[in-house]
Amino acid sequence: MSITTAATFPGNATAVNAPGGSLNWSNPTYILADDISYTTAAKFNTGTVYTHFVVGYNFGFAIPADATILGIHAEIMRRCSNNTSTRNAKDEKVGLFYNGGAVGSNGAYTGTRWPTSLTQSFYGSPSSMWSYAWTPAIINHGTFGIGLAAEVKSSFLATTTAYVDYIKLDITYEEAPAFDGILKRYNGAAWEQSSIQNYNGAAWETKALKYFDGADWLEVDNTG
Repeated sequence: MSITTAATFPGNATAVNAPGGSLNWSNPTYILADDISYTTAAKFNTGTVYTHFVVGYNFGFAIPADATILGIHAEIMRRCSNNTSTRNAKDEKVGLFYNGGAVGSNGAYTGTRWPTSLTQSFYGSPSSMWSYAWTPAIINHGTFGIGLAAEVKSSFLATTTAYVDYIKLDITYEEAPAFDGILKRYNGAAWEQSSIQNYNGAAWETKALKYFDGADWLEVDNTG
């Protein structure tokens, strides 16, 4: 059975340089809570600029070490001061981070202008791996996080400001089953009973799984 963690705020936040970025976010730590404090990036005068990343990390997850990660889902609350063809903000990059660098795919909605009122935007899903082989050790690591970089466009003698209130992540995973004396395998969706087979020269036959108890070889119950 799959388990999904609570949607969790990061414990820390920082700015990280993004390729092609030139605009910094103010007060990155303002993304750590759902409140009235925002990290902002403002563009004055005509033109389009790209921000660096604002990254939330150290989520404090405690996924069991033998679990299988199934998906990562993100929630970002953001808005822009304007939403017109000449003054707006859009996603440029939304990516997961580990050890200070972006890894996996870009989940940004690059063609969608941010609304002028605070609105949640969701990225990934309980089954999305963001094109990376995540493990519990990485997810639980203090450097695991998520970053956002934006495109900000403004017009003559005007200022356009992008605002981010908070970022959250939740993780969906499958726990490894406790050993119950039944040999099992994971089929991609659930753990199912398996068996050991041997080819006898004419056909495949099921063989009993045995263990040595120090005196005798005993058969493991594999009947379910």
